[in-house]
Amino acid sequence: MLVPVCLSILMMMMKSDGQGASVETVTAHIGDAVLLSSDLQEVELKRITDIRWTHPRLLISLLSDDRKCHHGRCELLRNGSLRFSRVQTTDSGNYKLQVFDASGMRVKVKQYQLEVDDVNNSNSSNTRIHAAVVPVSMVFVHLLLLFVILFVVMKRNQRKRTGQVQENMYEVMHNLHGNKRKEEKVEREEESHYVPCHPAVSMATRTTTRMSAGVEANQSWF
Repeated sequence: MLVPVCLSILMMMMKSDGQGASVETVTAHIGDAVLLSSDLQEVELKRITDIRWTHPRLLISLLSDDRKCHHGRCELLRNGSLRFSRVQTTDSGNYKLQVFDASGMRVKVKQYQLEVDDVNNSNSSNTRIHAAVVPVSMVFVHLLLLFVILFVVMKRNQRKRTGQVQENMYEVMHNLHGNKRKEEKVEREEESHYVPCHPAVSMATRTTTRMSAGVEANQSWF
């Protein structure tokens, strides 16, 4: 009667020990070497008969003949630590360390939460982001270059139109000035050919003409 009760109490104590154990998180990248330490001292190792590591896809014990994992990437060391040569994403999960003494009593429990990041996926996502950003940047650069070219062309056309207007104004002013010079020249020429008419000279000329005509008439009578 007492034996089942003692066993149940022992199992409850072991369960409470396992639930009360703190969980240490270890983060690694694919291919990294990882060490899950047992933190056991030399004195403790002399009184220990078994060290057991458990995982949903792993069970390895110090009492087993082969202390290496089935995939060959981890092994149980003599001090009770679990060492990975190169972790993979499948190695992620909860690892539970249980230490037993000579009487079969579990004297230590420790848990690790191993998180393995997929660097290749993160790099591929970064690559995809970079690949998406590059075309956008190129489009922006081309649009900016097109805007600069249009601005330069518009400025050049504006300068040409301004130059043509100034040239036309110069031609108009030059033509007006030339016409004015021509008019002044014609006026000067007309003034040079003009002979003033004096009244005294005109009257004398008329009288002399009349007297000459009368003398010639008298001479004809004789």
